[in-house]
Amino acid sequence: MEKDRMTRIAAIIVGVILALVLIFFGFRIVQQRFGNAAGTPTDIVGSNITTNSFDVTFAVSDQCDNFKVVYGLDCTPSGTNLFSQCAATNTDTSGVSDCGCPLTLLSPNTTYHWYLANGSNTYKNASICYTSTTKTEAESTTTSITPTPTAVTQTVPTPTVFSNATVQLTPADQVTNCQFIEDHLGETQGNISYTTLDVMRCRTRLTPTPTP
Repeated sequence: MEKDRMTRIAAIIVGVILALVLIFFGFRIVQQRFGNAAGTPTDIVGSNITTNSFDVTFAVSDQCDNFKVVYGLDCTPSGTNLFSQCAATNTDTSGVSDCGCPLTLLSPNTTYHWYLANGSNTYKNASICYTSTTKTEAESTTTSITPTPTAVTQTVPTPTVFSNATVQLTPADQVTNCQFIEDHLGETQGNISYTTLDVMRCRTRLTPTPTP
């Protein structure tokens, strides 16, 4: 009798332990599935790369405009990083939105490091930034050959030329106010024009070096 009693107690203990294990792993699976549906972006991609722009796209069950793309020349958060606001490109009946974030006024043949942010939450590629490299001028003028040749029109941004400009542009490496470069992004006077890369370099150049 005593032996049967101990056997039943042992079986009950083992059953309780197995139930707790199943509940724990079941909760983790549900949390992962519904966590993604509650606002974690998926299918994060950098695409449509040109010499001076590319798009970041992703899907999320949340408002697209809650997200932004933070980007810079490296993956270290700093005052030189810029950001691009995201917007919905399509929303299906289940409430999942396709989001797009355009990054423009970039420099050719430059690698940009970027990640998604929503408030204090950041979304990277396995804890490191995503990277996208803009095309060179030569790549932008190369037409791919296909079995059925078709006319390919290359869209090249036309710089804004100020013939009677009221503001005189200064070479970027001589500017002492980085906001001036931001205010005149995309403008051209002679051989002088500003890109987001000039903004980042200006901020890096004018950021005081901490005294040990």
